[in-house]
Amino acid sequence: MIAASGGSVILQGGEGRHTSIHDGTDGGSVALTGGKSYGHGYHDDGGSVNIAAGAALRGDGGGVNITSGSSLDKSSE
Repeated sequence: MIAASGGSVILQGGEGRHTSIHDGTDGGSVALTGGKSYGHGYHDDGGSVNIAAGAALRGDGGGVNITSGSSLDKSSE
């Protein structure tokens, strides 16, 4: 038996690498948005955003982790 795993997908905003104390650069955001519907009917719905962890046959199913960003001087909003 050969052990293998499915391919991973990583979405990450760009790094702000300028370290000036006066005006360094911000890290890039990541936006995940469902599609907009331009239909005029009452059932022309916008696209949903679904996040689901992977199922497992015998082991634990995958978890979903959501963590706000950390800061040295301010709190996350």
